[in-house]
Amino acid sequence: MVAMKSLSISLLILTLIFGLCDSGYATTSSSSSNCPSSANAPLCPNSGATVLDESYPAQAYVVSTRGMASDNDTNYASSFISNIVDGHLNREMPLFFVPTEKSESVEKIRSNVKKQLLEKLVVGKRLDANALLRVTGRVEQILANIQFVPATGYTWQQDYFESMFDPKTGNAQMREVLTYRSRLGAIGTDTIKGIGANNQCQIKVGDGLPPNDEALKRIKEKYSNDAPLYGGNIEATPGGFCVVGDNMDYKDYAEHFCGKEENVIAIDVDWLVVGHSDEVYKVIPDKSGGKCGFNIMLASPRKALELMKDDQHQPFLNFDHYGSDQMVIEKARRDRFLISLDNGRDYDVSAGMRLCQLYHGISKQKKMDKEKGKSSTTVKSALLNLLSFDAYAGLVIKMSTKDQKEDIAEPKDCSSDSDYRNEVSKMTNGDFLNGYQQDSELKKYNELVQKKMDAARKELETRIFGRMPECRGKVDFIEVPNIFYPEAESGLNISTGDDGNELYDLKKGLGSSFLPNPTNGVLAGDKMIFSNPQNATFEKYLEKEMKSRTGLKTGLVDSWNYAHVGNGNVHCSTHALRFCKPRE
Repeated sequence: MVAMKSLSISLLILTLIFGLCDSGYATTSSSSSNCPSSANAPLCPNSGATVLDESYPAQAYVVSTRGMASDNDTNYASSFISNIVDGHLNREMPLFFVPTEKSESVEKIRSNVKKQLLEKLVVGKRLDANALLRVTGRVEQILANIQFVPATGYTWQQDYFESMFDPKTGNAQMREVLTYRSRLGAIGTDTIKGIGANNQCQIKVGDGLPPNDEALKRIKEKYSNDAPLYGGNIEATPGGFCVVGDNMDYKDYAEHFCGKEENVIAIDVDWLVVGHSDEVYKVIPDKSGGKCGFNIMLASPRKALELMKDDQHQPFLNFDHYGSDQMVIEKARRDRFLISLDNGRDYDVSAGMRLCQLYHGISKQKKMDKEKGKSSTTVKSALLNLLSFDAYAGLVIKMSTKDQKEDIAEPKDCSSDSDYRNEVSKMTNGDFLNGYQQDSELKKYNELVQKKMDAARKELETRIFGRMPECRGKVDFIEVPNIFYPEAESGLNISTGDDGNELYDLKKGLGSSFLPNPTNGVLAGDKMIFSNPQNATFEKYLEKEMKSRTGLKTGLVDSWNYAHVGNGNVHCSTHALRFCKPRE
């Protein structure tokens, strides 16, 4: 009898794991899903602002299957949702909205999530029949929360609508950024309506956010691609503040949900290509027992250099994560895979070949130095070769003319038939540092970025602790590693001061990060989800710091092909609909 019972359980486990395609979720029904209750959430802010920071829980997350390198990237959506689920296993599970044209894509995501859940909760566990039924029931409940939204997919879920809370109910509310319609047409509108039409969380659709005067002027002049259409990424901070960029439309939009001007904290981001505050700033909860309950992350070239210096022999890039999408790899091998962004410019996303070229440029320069009898090793020429062709999203190069393609022809070992990943894996943190130290402009560029980050910290401290004096000295500012570069031959404005000395500043709209930036992550329950930094030294640091300084687990999502090649990462490409408990 015992043997029969064990056999039955084993057969059930095998059926659950290998019978994934027949999951019983061919259609979506929200009737079997559930929603987190606002009764269990922290109190809503009382400053008049209606945006919430990431210390508040989420009723739902939005992620599309449309990435920068694939129209139907179910792997990215599956990885993101699986990480969110893992962060909520011991708490109320949020909903997941997946805007896509194909219901089959959502079925594939459910299958992927189901497999990962069963491997975590069932395989290798000693469960009796009753416990197994409870676990599988929980899995089915989670899968029911993954909702199909029939709409055209779009990569940047942060940009075309803003989420806030309804002061009466505490539930999330969505408001469309109306200027984005000139870029998306009905895509954003259809997604918002689809989410609002059928969900158990009572997430409502509010009035659209109207264009500001500058946007209206540009649209009227038919320069819609230049209109301030970014929207989104207006972050919140404890104390009822809104953190906005000091560029473009943020201040105009902020008046709609920051309550009053004294709730607005502006930080300098106009030097960035996109100019979103989430590229350099993030509030995270403190689960380690801190009295104020939150910490703040800031991007830091200083920390990146420090970590690489202490770990020089480690590879600069964890290349195993590049080109994980087989479709991208195969197209890159056949030819340079060009994707057309929504502004019409084409970019080469064959990152592996570009990195291979960089590595061989370093090797070539070392050989030249040796032949000339130089004692020092420089990789400046290799780095400048990378940066001089309007490098995009870290290590992706714009290919605009035939001559440029010939100028940067790949070495033989980086041909489409070679295993260029093995070549690139030889590049170390020390190699990168060597080139950085000898490239005076790149070095000056990051020194200026660090000054801006230090100034942002002072502004945040002054404003937040001015309103919350009890938190002064009790909030941890966590520097997270990031190296920036200008998407032009020069990113510096140079002038002469009254004393005759040179003055430097960053040019507007050129800054990008070499690697996926950690601040562009998402908080999910007790887990901080980062874009994989593609550098093992940075990865270890993030895991260690989150655990020791915040009490949070960490999760990594490979965002390179999905988002990083378009100058965004996990936070930019997803949207958390957060909620709070209304004040009586």
